[in-house]
Amino acid sequence: MANTAGVLECQEVDTLFIQSEQKVTDRLNRYKMVTKNAYYGKVPDGRPFPLKSGTRIKGYKLGRIGIPDCTGWRPITDELCSTNACSFEPDVIQHGHGDYYFSLVEKDLRTDWLCIDSLSLREMAEDEVMHLEEGLQKASRYVHEEFRRSRYLLFGKNKIVAVVPDDGGEPSTNSKDCANEMVDNGYIFEVRDNGEIDECNIRVRVNPSQITYISELSLDMLDYAEERLEYEDEAFLDGVGLYDVLLCDKRVANKLALQESEDMANSPAQGGNGWSLIDLRQAYGTQRVLRDYSLRSDIHAMRFFPDTGFNATLETYNEDAPDTWPRFNRVFPYIARNAPVAGVEFVTNENYLNAPFGISTILSTRVMDVMSFPNTVSVGGASKVGGFGYEGTAQWQNPDWPCNVNRDKGFWKMRFRLSARQNRDEEGYSWFHRIDRRKRLVGNTCPLPTKLCSDDVTAYCFSGMGGSLVDPGTGENRAIDQGI
Repeated sequence: MANTAGVLECQEVDTLFIQSEQKVTDRLNRYKMVTKNAYYGKVPDGRPFPLKSGTRIKGYKLGRIGIPDCTGWRPITDELCSTNACSFEPDVIQHGHGDYYFSLVEKDLRTDWLCIDSLSLREMAEDEVMHLEEGLQKASRYVHEEFRRSRYLLFGKNKIVAVVPDDGGEPSTNSKDCANEMVDNGYIFEVRDNGEIDECNIRVRVNPSQITYISELSLDMLDYAEERLEYEDEAFLDGVGLYDVLLCDKRVANKLALQESEDMANSPAQGGNGWSLIDLRQAYGTQRVLRDYSLRSDIHAMRFFPDTGFNATLETYNEDAPDTWPRFNRVFPYIARNAPVAGVEFVTNENYLNAPFGISTILSTRVMDVMSFPNTVSVGGASKVGGFGYEGTAQWQNPDWPCNVNRDKGFWKMRFRLSARQNRDEEGYSWFHRIDRRKRLVGNTCPLPTKLCSDDVTAYCFSGMGGSLVDPGTGENRAIDQGI
């Protein structure tokens, strides 16, 4: 339907996109500090990646320092010609160091081609542009969030999995035997062919026949981490005095509250040390306080299904050989579907809502920081034309390519170049656990849910829609052929 109030010309729409670049960037910077964000805005930003240092840097990390135990004290003796009051016989404080590498990584995103002539004839062109801007902001935030989440879990030294005993019994209500087989170094990420982390597949240190006995998260597991974090640094609880616990599902907080009530012989579970939950929610995103823990949900937390086909091919399980550990596949909150008219839209993924396993963590801002790509304008006599941000700044492109000789099509592009540097990896605690099991203290004999099938998705608009470059005769997509 044509816009009877006036039509935006091609050049005006193109200018509108260009002028939107700064607005998208400004909104993104403000969007970062929303209290519901799990990692983006919480993990500190470090200095830019050092210049003239290559793309991969070797760092050194000092180990723990402790004093010798059980060496005893010496009595001071003093006689006329014999005294040790002036002697100095110290015990040596030992320390060591390790090394690690941190490097720059990059990721590029762009929208599909947009036909400006088509947009200029649409009734709500301005609204569609604003909708695209909002989508670009969310896409950029998600990339940052995902980068920080995956690297935080990778660097965190303490990856814990608890397996309940397969004894078929039902412990008493007040029993604390819900996680008596708690395994540290309990999961690892697989590695892609390029050497980077594979965020979509992990291996879990549990016998494949015992997958159904992976425990739910309990407050006692959090206590395990709290005791060690306090021992690491007496000043760890800075400010509010609560541990920031990111949960993979809202149901987990309810289950923790139920566990606490049962462990206290059904007395009401109280927490918060007098803090106002309303103030905590506004300032920190807190949803519930139990003991010393500020609980909140990670809206894009990692959730998993067992890779049953792969696990069936595993050889004899060996807890010291990760190649024999069962694999778990990640499932995401949204899944792509063909839109009713053209293009692709993302809809709620039922698999994510029904995923049986997830990863929760205590967020310590000292585990790592994120370094950005250095903003270099020129080197010697060589200079860049125009500036470009590498933290997700959206830029409108209307290139004079053979497929766009009339300059009537364009797209948004974003480029990310980031580096994560680990600091205090010993303060990183995360748990791979069952999300919801009705009988929390014994193995669940019910079968695990299986993943649903998904339809094939057409990556580009249909022929003749939105500036698509698909040849209606051959079905060939010239955009793919040109690598764009």
